[in-house]
Amino acid sequence: MGLLERAKRYRKAYENWISVMWAIYRNKPRIELKLRNGLQLEGSHDWAHQVSGLVRVGGDVRYLSDEFIGLALNGKSVVFYGWTHAAFAELHDYD
Repeated sequence: MGLLERAKRYRKAYENWISVMWAIYRNKPRIELKLRNGLQLEGSHDWAHQVSGLVRVGGDVRYLSDEFIGLALNGKSVVFYGWTHAAFAELHDYD
């Protein structure tokens, strides 16, 4: 994924998208993530990338931990365990 595409993706997901990208560039281990839906959390580079991917496909993240993620998708509440290993491009298969 190119820099421009990543910037678009992060801009859609995060209020503080510039800070997120800057923290990734500086290789900080933990990043403050302020989602546009008001949820605030702290996570790794992988979290930032995965959560932005969820937002890109229409997911609204409600809660998040190392073990699971809860989100709203197409009016349904969904919980995924082991979410950091998921391929969210295929998320619409769960419709």
